[in-house]
Amino acid sequence: MSSSTSSSDTTRRTRTLCIGLMLIAALVLVEWGSRATWIPGTSDLERYRAFPERARTLAVAPAPSIAFVGNSVTDRVRLDVLRSEWMALTGDRLSVDKFIAYDSNLMTWYWMSEQYFWKRDVNPDLLVITYYDGNRLADSEVMEVGNLALFYTDPEDRATLFAHDLKSVEQRADYLLSSTSEAFAARDRIRSRVLNFVPGFRPFATQTNALNFEHERRLEKSATRGAPTFRTLARFLERARQAGVQVCFVAFPMRPVNGHTATYVANPPAIEMIEKAGMLHLDMRDMDELTADMYKDNVHLNARGTPIYTRKFAQELKKVWRPG
Repeated sequence: MSSSTSSSDTTRRTRTLCIGLMLIAALVLVEWGSRATWIPGTSDLERYRAFPERARTLAVAPAPSIAFVGNSVTDRVRLDVLRSEWMALTGDRLSVDKFIAYDSNLMTWYWMSEQYFWKRDVNPDLLVITYYDGNRLADSEVMEVGNLALFYTDPEDRATLFAHDLKSVEQRADYLLSSTSEAFAARDRIRSRVLNFVPGFRPFATQTNALNFEHERRLEKSATRGAPTFRTLARFLERARQAGVQVCFVAFPMRPVNGHTATYVANPPAIEMIEKAGMLHLDMRDMDELTADMYKDNVHLNARGTPIYTRKFAQELKKVWRPG
């Protein structure tokens, strides 16, 4: 072998080693940035890390206490308004907090409740679950695996999780990798937030999502679908019963269309299951007090709508809930 060939091989190996080290350094940097929450899209993670301590604080707060567990629709409740309205209605102080995971569903709420309340026996007097579509209480294959791995489950939960919720090899691999890396777990959120800095991307994405939503809605109307199942709801209700926790499910009001209330079907089987389990259900789909200009979109209230909804919620809750 000539000296020139040997030198060339050494150069290639050195270059490959340098590239490998640079990739490792980049991965370490991204992982550190995710844990430090300075990478776009990771600020929510800091809020999730605080949930265990907030749950413990709520559990020892003066009764009655309420925990709201849900997604961005649940976040429409104004806690300050709720406290003041409850005081005006009952003369009692109310301890309350929100545990919000955006783009989540009932399966996620089950594991959040399990992780922060039920398994630790730090239960509030009432757990509130809000939904805005009758099928939101039905079983769904859509889930945020990254958050499940990082915040809402422990290794001891894996057998149950894999048996009921994460059944595919891809989902289980995603879960295991997410358990070891916050950057990997939050990769979709990071990508979408970073792209928001690209000029013109946000309006483009909004328009694209609207077109996709309309396309999927038409497909759903034309498709033959089987009856929804409620296995997750059944597990949720049974586990709450075992923990001795009262749960209140709330059907959220959607944005009025052409001056008329935009309603949806609250699945009778789901409501029957809730009532048979001894839990509460508030049907707030028809709220004349809310007008179209009080919404940001079809389901999210704006700053004008949230206090109106919150006061009405307190009034309706008082009719059905008697704190022990």
